[in-house]
Amino acid sequence: MSDRTRASGTPTPPPAPLVRYSDILFVDAVPDSAGGNPKGRRVVVVTPDDALAAGYPIVAAPVTTQIPPVPGPDHILLPFQNPPGTRHPATGLTRRAGILVTWLVIVDPAAIDGFSGYVPRRTMVIIQARTAAAAQALGGWS
Repeated sequence: MSDRTRASGTPTPPPAPLVRYSDILFVDAVPDSAGGNPKGRRVVVVTPDDALAAGYPIVAAPVTTQIPPVPGPDHILLPFQNPPGTRHPATGLTRRAGILVTWLVIVDPAAIDGFSGYVPRRTMVIIQARTAAAAQALGGWS
């Protein structure tokens, strides 16, 4: 019996990917800000590491390219690389994108498709300040 098979003979599911605060993940079936149009999107993990370790849900802010030319108070731009086609060394983004601080979702670990990068500390401090209360209410940690 392989190490990937249970005693009952059924295969064990693959291990859940290690998820950390500030990671940018590729996730399947993330709804839009109105709760519809589920599709694969990048998300920024806003659940603190200690809450993740305690088993609380992965709360994340979906990444959007629909940012106005002059971002509003609810938008936070993420670092991206220019010229087009080159990736930012931390975020993995190739074009202008950000998050909407009022758009948070709970991520099913089984829906995680991969890792894009992470949000640099300076930007994550801003995201944390703007999303902490809503993320905590959604995720249930204290």
